[in-house]
Amino acid sequence: MALLSGRHRHNRSNAPRSAHQTILRCEFVEELEARTLFGASPFPSLADMDNPNNTVVRMSTSYGDIDIELFDSLTPITVTNFLNYVRDGDYDQSFFHRLASDFVLQGGGFRYDALPGAASPTLTAVPADGQIMNEYPNAGENVARTISMAKLAAPPQGPPNGGPNSATNQWFFNLIDNTNTLNQNQNGGFTVFGEVLDEASWNVILTITGLSVRNLVDAPSGGALDYRTAPFSSSIFSTNFETVPLTTTGVPAENPPEDTVVRLHDVEIIKARNVQTFYTNTFYYPEGFAGSTINEFLPIGNTTNAEVFYQVIVRAEVITGDISTPQGWFRDRVISTGSIAAHTRGGITISHFGPGGAPSIDDLVPQGVPYSIEIRATGELAPTLSHYDFGTSTGEAFTTTLNTTWGFAQAEKNNGSVNDFLVWSNPNDVNANIQLTLYFQASSPIVLNVTTDSFRRGGFAFSNLAQIPNNTSFSVRMVSDVPIVAALSHYNSTGDQSGSTSLGIPGTGLAVGVLPGGIGGPGLNQTITFLNPSESVTALIKIVLRFENPAQEVTAVSLLAITSRSRAQFNLATLNNPRVQAGEAFSVLYSPITNMPTGLPLYAHSSLTAQGDVASTALAVRAATTWSFGEGFMDPARAGVNVFENISLYNPNSTFFTGGANVTANVTINYIYNDGFVLSQSATVTGGGRFQVNIEDYQPVLDRGTINNRFFYSIQVISDVPIIAQMFHYDLTLGGAQPSGGFTTLGTPGGTIVALDQL
Repeated sequence: MALLSGRHRHNRSNAPRSAHQTILRCEFVEELEARTLFGASPFPSLADMDNPNNTVVRMSTSYGDIDIELFDSLTPITVTNFLNYVRDGDYDQSFFHRLASDFVLQGGGFRYDALPGAASPTLTAVPADGQIMNEYPNAGENVARTISMAKLAAPPQGPPNGGPNSATNQWFFNLIDNTNTLNQNQNGGFTVFGEVLDEASWNVILTITGLSVRNLVDAPSGGALDYRTAPFSSSIFSTNFETVPLTTTGVPAENPPEDTVVRLHDVEIIKARNVQTFYTNTFYYPEGFAGSTINEFLPIGNTTNAEVFYQVIVRAEVITGDISTPQGWFRDRVISTGSIAAHTRGGITISHFGPGGAPSIDDLVPQGVPYSIEIRATGELAPTLSHYDFGTSTGEAFTTTLNTTWGFAQAEKNNGSVNDFLVWSNPNDVNANIQLTLYFQASSPIVLNVTTDSFRRGGFAFSNLAQIPNNTSFSVRMVSDVPIVAALSHYNSTGDQSGSTSLGIPGTGLAVGVLPGGIGGPGLNQTITFLNPSESVTALIKIVLRFENPAQEVTAVSLLAITSRSRAQFNLATLNNPRVQAGEAFSVLYSPITNMPTGLPLYAHSSLTAQGDVASTALAVRAATTWSFGEGFMDPARAGVNVFENISLYNPNSTFFTGGANVTANVTINYIYNDGFVLSQSATVTGGGRFQVNIEDYQPVLDRGTINNRFFYSIQVISDVPIIAQMFHYDLTLGGAQPSGGFTTLGTPGGTIVALDQL
């Protein structure tokens, strides 16, 4: 049994006081009448806060969001304890296990969730950390709308470890003014550590308090109805489930569904302490993994004029370890919280293997757990995943885009040499029901269906799917009933190991697309793969190459036919063009020929084999006035020898895309260093033209390394009209146990973003 405590400076309720004297402890979870991410509540107003410097936590429940202002300075021990549980994801998928009418609503103790391999939901306890010091009455009394810590009754009524300083993980909302009930005379008083922030949040609590309450442990007096259910009545925590609010009326089933209880789908910090703005921006990448041969870094650039605060959340694909202990990983973890000064590169090391492949003492995640990465921030950032695995390196910019449809033109199954992984993240408070259609060159599509739990990563290792023939290349389209984000990672272990990771193309595809950076020449191999998911229409497209110095447009393919529900691939290395064979850089454009229906959706991906590695990216289907890249590195001593980096720009404001006059783009490229220094480069790009800077040859960047020991930077591209930017980065000297190679990425778009067929 757990008791409560109270305080408050502002009494916002005129409700009568309660005569109840004790509070129970409990816990469980599920996901209830669901609201998707896009249905989430707006952020509260700072004007509603007692102190705008306080931390704000959001509980996303079955009936809406509850925002809580924490009293950081008044109850620092209690707030720190509560936030430790929040950052560890301990309250995710827990449930309100006690509703005492006109008294309290209690949670934080239990989950009721379908664990892997279980036929029905399982009741588990949220793991408790150590007990904390009671801070009552630092923040006042237990008045209505406050949140307080529950604790164990003192001996002899309670257990030997009970008493005033026995609070751990459970908490409760005061539904009325409980000042006279939960004061110093009750187990030393109950520490109030926050309050419900606004009316919208309080109304969610009132909705929950209006639900049916059932005793899931004992039959009601008289035995007219038996509300006992095995998971609860047989639990060692059974005394906690005598007044459980339920989402349904009537008699619960013997093994009630997960959504029978009122769940807390997700509990996260939405505003940090001493920061007077909320985490309004979210950046996603669905790939992440730590292992004995893996290093993973997350460079983050702040391209804005203000300091940006952030937190990094990783969402596990599966439950890992013993979740009855604090060492288990149930679903989410906040692995980093911090800030990056204006115009500065920052970032974190997620994992770095040690001697013999052992985990580093500083690793932020355990080895062997697949996860997605989500960054929440107070402003715009430029994050890039930099992942070293399978003896190679991969990288890709994060995205702010969620969509119900994603396309991948190129995937492969070749057991024994190729490992392709399709991964996605579901950042919604409901399950994602996903249909994958696999398209082949000369055979019928294969359809797969999968469900991914709320706020979890999902994925397929194609080598494990028996439905896919071996030694096969194919394309994939994903359709989900809620918005998700998806990427594909590719690893080839034959010869010089190579790999890549690339976001998919969101939406239904586009009839036009651009690859800003292409290259040919001896020893290089660049392929463009197209997917036509149309049910009945053949796509007829042309492929054009754009060179500069001198400017030239070359029709590489005058007609490429891609039949419906099929794919096609074109190898640029086969072009008998002297500029391609000489190794000149170019941009690649595709568009429909005149007799193709406007807007027929296509997906296109590029794969470049160069410098002993594979670099893959989707072809761009939209242009933007800013493009940002978190990763950038140049060592003058190795520049052009084993470190290579370039930025390629293409200006689509041209007759080719618009039918109108060419419009010149005035561009600034900012190199944003980790000490706050910014180096700017100007360029003009004619309409339909391209520009490329090979950074290993760009003397101002080399000078920053030689003179100032500045090697690490992020890159921001700013244009007065929407353009497309792409980055290549190769570092070939890491070697040995440390994989090496390179990657390419389109970067994170911002500013004015427009689809290429809408220019």
